[in-house]
Amino acid sequence: MECRFLTGKLRRSKKEYLMIKFILLLLFLFSFSSFADDPKPSFGAYVSMGQIAGWENFRRFGENADVDTADLPEDIWATGGAYPWPTSAQATTLVSADADDTAAGTGCRTVRLTYMGEDYVQATQDVTLNGASIVTADTDVYRINSAECISSGSSEVNEGIISIKHGATTIGTIPVGAGGTLKGGIFSVPAGKSMLANVIRASILKNTSGAAEVALQIKRYDTQTWRTIKTFGLDTAGSSSIQYDLLDGKYERFLEKTDVRARVTGATSSNLSINFSIDGYLVDDTLPSF
Repeated sequence: MECRFLTGKLRRSKKEYLMIKFILLLLFLFSFSSFADDPKPSFGAYVSMGQIAGWENFRRFGENADVDTADLPEDIWATGGAYPWPTSAQATTLVSADADDTAAGTGCRTVRLTYMGEDYVQATQDVTLNGASIVTADTDVYRINSAECISSGSSEVNEGIISIKHGATTIGTIPVGAGGTLKGGIFSVPAGKSMLANVIRASILKNTSGAAEVALQIKRYDTQTWRTIKTFGLDTAGSSSIQYDLLDGKYERFLEKTDVRARVTGATSSNLSINFSIDGYLVDDTLPSF
């Protein structure tokens, strides 16, 4: 009887030992799985949340919906044609093609301009629209990087094309319902900043037939000369989209006061719709050196 009792006790201890091992294994697997499903946020996530001083996300995208062979070269912005870079800061006006884009209207009511003076210092100003009547921004503008509707009425969109002009010359367009300028291939780097690009894309809409070449060009402040730094070959019969990804941690740097444009330099047919976008970071040049 005593031997049977001791044998049962030993048998129960072995079961308990195996159970403990099994529980520990489960806890280990659970902790590993939890870590894998909830990794430490990426550097880009910290920038997006405003946790990295001197860094901010930068993205521009846009389209030229009607590129024609007779009008080449054309730049990639919603207005189409070659972008008319201003040679001086000028009075800037805004006007809509729809009367409902106004202070108390159902469409876009207020537009925020992100712009620069001739010193390339970036600033913003808000302009209240007055429908089809012209309104003038408070400050003269030399470079405009974007314009966006920041308030609207019941329709929640801009109901007409909103044109931003220097005199009779259009320097920006907000297409109907877009809520902002689509001038991804046209921008300038503010003073005291560098733009670090890590993804650059160009694409062509495949509902037409043809091919095109897009050149990414820069004009540095110290040279005042346009230079091609990257080209993209697009074809509706083949690859409609080209993406240029830099290796992780690598960037294409655009210096302060650099003007940038994405230009369609060649096309085999007309009525092509071509898109361009560039992603990266806008970074203070005053960051400490290593």
